Order: sequence, then structure tokens, then C-alpha cells
Amino acid sequence: MDFVGKNFAVVWKIILALIIVVVFIRIVPLLAVAGVLLFLILKVKRYFKDKKNYVFKSQDKQNIKKDKEEPFDFSHKKIIDVDYYEVKKSSKS
Repeated sequence: MDFVGKNFAVVWKIILALIIVVVFIRIVPLLAVAGVLLFLILKVKRYFKDKKNYVFKSQDKQNIKKDKEEPFDFSHKKIIDVDYYEVKKSSKS
């Protein structure tokens, strides 16, 4: 039992290193799986968000096409009648 004396610190370092390696080996796969799941969840959320925006953009394009077909149809719009007066230039020379 000569390690009880001065070599006991070396034994503690070896045991601590083994514990750290075992914990690291057990945790890394869990972290990898959690990272992949988080990545997939974010991709799926972005896909549905972009799909919803695409539907709105296509509806906007349809509305623009309807407006282009009849650009001067004022039957459903408010029209303001304005009287204009001609302003003469005054020549001060």
C-alpha cells in the first residue's frame, strides 16, 4: 500500500479522468440527438411559416392582376370633385 502516501494524488487524477471520460461519452450522444431534434423543429416551423406567407403572396398577386384588368374603374371608389382656377402670372419687370 505504498500509493497511500505520496502517489495517492496520481490515483485521484486517474479516477477523475476516467469519470470525466465516461460522463462525456454518455452525454455527447444525448447532446447530438437534442441538437438534431432542435434543428428539425426549427426547419419544420420555418417551412410552415414560409408556406403561409407564400399563400398570402399568391393571393396578393391575384388581387394585383384584378386591379390591372380594370385600372380606371371608379365605380367602387370614392371620387372627389375639385374645381380649379387658372392662376395668371404677374410680370414684374
